[in-house]
Amino acid sequence: MKPSLSRRRIHTVLAGLTALVLATGVWRLVEGGDATSDCGSLARSPAMVSALGPGHSGDMTCPELGDAVKSATTGDSSGPRPEERANAMKKVFNAVSDSVEVGRGLPAEIRRPLAEALAGYTDDLQEVLDGTNSRYHDAGGPSGAVWKGTDGFHVSVYKTSLVPVLRALSESPEAYAVLRNAQTDWGARTLAAAPADSSDAALMTLVTVNAAALGTYDGIAADIVRAKKGTSGEEWADTVYGSLREPSRFLPRAVPSTAVSDEITRGWRETLSTVPDNERIDHLKKQGTHTCGAWSDAHEFTAEKRAACVSDCRGRAEGSYQDVVRSLS
Repeated sequence: MKPSLSRRRIHTVLAGLTALVLATGVWRLVEGGDATSDCGSLARSPAMVSALGPGHSGDMTCPELGDAVKSATTGDSSGPRPEERANAMKKVFNAVSDSVEVGRGLPAEIRRPLAEALAGYTDDLQEVLDGTNSRYHDAGGPSGAVWKGTDGFHVSVYKTSLVPVLRALSESPEAYAVLRNAQTDWGARTLAAAPADSSDAALMTLVTVNAAALGTYDGIAADIVRAKKGTSGEEWADTVYGSLREPSRFLPRAVPSTAVSDEITRGWRETLSTVPDNERIDHLKKQGTHTCGAWSDAHEFTAEKRAACVSDCRGRAEGSYQDVVRSLS
């Protein structure tokens, strides 16, 4: 379905709204994240009970809750996403978002399982984070319905709800790496799979949506290291960098890798091994333009077209980064 408004117009409006809402202080509720030490309140929330159905029990531990969430929302990800799994994810997200919003945070043991479940929806997450697809905005509210696309059912949430949840999950470096790795591989594979006869506008939308999502993760990483400071921040970055060198195991569905997507991801991951410790967070900000450049080279773009593509990606990634950093400062 084509957006009813241009992506550019919606991007301008939603960027301002995102900054306004996030600046109200939601982040200070989730920084640190361990307001509760168990998953009891999250497991007992009405939205979570409804999401898990028969897989729910009232005394679930965090590992049990994590397994149940992944089973309900992802399951077998090899084919088109069924409606019941998309509906379950919407309810799970509502439960998690409510917990973050009221300041209960997310216990450490549940962060990675929740990140793994969300990574299975990277196709939808990147559209929400980019913020220019009106279909996603229209369905983003807590009661917004899932919808059927050509590749299964899709789910949306508001960006102003998604970013705080990603920030809370990312307190655990393993969870952050799961989310970013999924974006790395999904972005490269969807770019490589773009039809050869796609218009320039369609191709640029693909690369800039990916860059916007990566820019959001850049901003989250910068805020976490700023908040943790010193040795704690360095240890977080150590774990993240170690995990980012491995391909994702959590993708929305089985989109095969290709020579082009492998070259994009391999080239990026090779850069991670030589980054000085004090430059690691800044280096992450180069991924959006690296992806655009490598993809342009694979398609043998002219120098002028390549430069335009890289410039657009840099601008979109930097804009997303600045939105997040400004909101969290």
